[in-house]
Amino acid sequence: MDDIAQKVLDLPIWKSRPTLEPLKGGVSNASFIVHDGPKRFVARVGDDYPFHQVSREREAIASRAAHDSGLSPGVVYTSPGLMVVEFVEAHTFTEDDVRQNWQACLDLVKRCHRDMAKRITGQGAIFWVFQILRDYAETLKAHNH
Repeated sequence: MDDIAQKVLDLPIWKSRPTLEPLKGGVSNASFIVHDGPKRFVARVGDDYPFHQVSREREAIASRAAHDSGLSPGVVYTSPGLMVVEFVEAHTFTEDDVRQNWQACLDLVKRCHRDMAKRITGQGAIFWVFQILRDYAETLKAHNH
């Protein structure tokens, strides 16, 4: 068992001896489905990634705001570099799924923009992909005379 998985297993929140199921993906973190008796959770482990402007504290703030807005599962536990959320049975939408459910998708985007901002607390920084790409371009220019 590697150190990352052991860190999840050692959390004080489990009601029984949990088991882990690794999830694929996650460029800057490792993720697991945690089976704790009859309940399932998702644990994400990863440090801040300043070069890519990833802040785990801000992720937790955004996750709580998304839950409070009815957009995502609840946050069960956080500590530096670790977040546990409720498990939701779902699948990633394909292009066809989006086409067939475009009104529901649009509603989610509207609710995100309308409701989440009211619930964001703490530091006013955001993860804005367009700014990150501009920052990457400037970094490349600065190091490629």
